[in-house]
Amino acid sequence: MKPNVIRSRNSAVWGLMLVAAYCSQTGCGGGGAATPSAPKTTNIEVGPLVAAGSGTAQPPVVSAGAGATVTGIAGTTFNSITLSSGGAKDVAKTKIAFTASDGSSSRQIYTVPITGGTPTLVTGGQGGQIPCWSPDGSKLLYSNTTGSGSSQIFSINSNGTGQPTQLTTGTNLLSHPQYGPDGTTIYYMQGAGTTQLFSLVNGVSTAVTPSSYTPAWFCVSPDGTQICFSGNGPNSQFAFQLYMVPSSGGTPTQLTSSTGGGYYPAWSPDGSTIAFVTYDTQGGPAIYTMPANGGPAVKISNAGVPSSITSLSWAADGAHMVFAGYDSLEVSGMYLLSVSTGLTVQLPSGGKQPFSPSCSPYLSTPPAILIGPGGIMGSSAAGCLLSQSGDTVNTVVTFDTGHATTASRNAARVTTQTGLPGNPPTNLIFTLTSSDGLTSLKYTKGTSGAGITTVIGSGGSVGRATSAVLSFNGTTGTVALAFTYNTIRAANATPEVNGDEVTYRGSISSVVDGQGRSLAPNGASSITINSKTGQLVRLN
Repeated sequence: MKPNVIRSRNSAVWGLMLVAAYCSQTGCGGGGAATPSAPKTTNIEVGPLVAAGSGTAQPPVVSAGAGATVTGIAGTTFNSITLSSGGAKDVAKTKIAFTASDGSSSRQIYTVPITGGTPTLVTGGQGGQIPCWSPDGSKLLYSNTTGSGSSQIFSINSNGTGQPTQLTTGTNLLSHPQYGPDGTTIYYMQGAGTTQLFSLVNGVSTAVTPSSYTPAWFCVSPDGTQICFSGNGPNSQFAFQLYMVPSSGGTPTQLTSSTGGGYYPAWSPDGSTIAFVTYDTQGGPAIYTMPANGGPAVKISNAGVPSSITSLSWAADGAHMVFAGYDSLEVSGMYLLSVSTGLTVQLPSGGKQPFSPSCSPYLSTPPAILIGPGGIMGSSAAGCLLSQSGDTVNTVVTFDTGHATTASRNAARVTTQTGLPGNPPTNLIFTLTSSDGLTSLKYTKGTSGAGITTVIGSGGSVGRATSAVLSFNGTTGTVALAFTYNTIRAANATPEVNGDEVTYRGSISSVVDGQGRSLAPNGASSITINSKTGQLVRLN
């Protein structure tokens, strides 16, 4: 069946929706009004940064310029700060794997961010279709026809690197492979015309469904214990229905008995819900959900919006689904459905005509330990700055007042970006001040632990300062300049702004650039930096 899909929103609207949703979670933008200080806390999470500590935390200071973001946290004693490159769990970070023609008779697998962009070819010239992500997002499982004419199961790195690995052999027609949640068990359908569902463990295949049932599409529960499939049973009277069967095999239980049938089941990430497609009394498709443990089905798609739905996949946030379908001109596209509102939005797919989309899990790498036992920044710190460009963290800065009590550490603070009224600088300038003295200020480029630079503190060029300034390049998110000076919060702490130049005055004891090179071995009484570049203008 290929009924039509109506485009209810364009990709530009969807892009705006994503930006709004992401900013509401991470606080991106131009700083905004300050919020009340957070209560005593043991965990602080700001986008990709997770910090555990004690004390009263000052609200994060976030300011954006030319694509960069700097997040600052101060006023608490941290004993653990970790960084996950995957960032916040946000639908905007989802990738979609899909099948599309490469312009010839061959079908290929591509990936594309859910926000749109140029699709990345994963399978090269070897072809493939109906992809499924591994639980950790590193692999894609798919089927492809071999030179002998049989359809076999392959896996390949989801970023398109390396060569595919053929996982099955023989003359059988194998299709629709899916990983179990353990990442090693594989489920697939086998047969032509009459199919059966099998599991594959350590090279051994085991039938999951009896031969009297003919599955056409299936999904594995998140805990791996059950499989829901769409197909025919021994007593089928209408269109395909939904059935449930233990993943270890057994007699299926019929879940639906509608004349509209049940197609393309998809299990929600939390395991509570099964979504599926059926055809209502007007003959058009609609998306329904039903409790996975049994209960009535509820229509969630807006009437008349989606049509010709050919597959379903939940996004990892559990609040959206992606499906493929055809518009009024029979052109295939991908669509995103809000589970709560039923709003359908066509997703950009880089000019491809996709089908069988599969949403990635949350993509991340193991967290980097920035502060903590064995961490690259020492055992504790009173605050930190995290600068990034897009999703890439470029620089991490930690600072410490050097005192044992929480109260004295609270004297360290991060002030907002220095800028001109109505004309904020393209770089980012942050001031750290403490009436009782900063004794440690370090930063590193990247999160690998390499390139740690001690600006002040033990082993540094000076032993103590009451204020420090860090200037970030707004394009790259890296440190452009760092300097410390001895003054108190009430005297000469406010910089002088003259056009694009910002001048600080005081007993300046240390000036280093982003590579850690000393620019003022003998100190200075004033320093001027360019607010547009973050670079040094002059020292006196």
